[in-house]
Amino acid sequence: MTSKKVDLFVNYTPIQIEDFVKQFIKAVIKGILSALKDYREAQEIKLSIDGDDVNITLDGDNIQLNPFVSTFIKNTITGMVSSLKDVGQIERLEISIS
Repeated sequence: MTSKKVDLFVNYTPIQIEDFVKQFIKAVIKGILSALKDYREAQEIKLSIDGDDVNITLDGDNIQLNPFVSTFIKNTITGMVSSLKDVGQIERLEISIS
């Protein structure tokens, strides 16, 4: 994945992030995804968390997640993002890597 852009939205609000944070988010998400059975290299990754629902698409193809993996990803990503400046309670989160 040769990603150049990372977009982060929390509760539909764009969050400005520095290059270090972008690289960190990409590395964490790629690490999580590489452990999944259906993972493959992708030009575009979209991850969304809405309540307890976690959705991941790779180049537009939805990745199936079992409940344990879904909860693990939700807790990992929301924990990481909640520590960023200007991020409060997370109800909905979207990350796009392209």
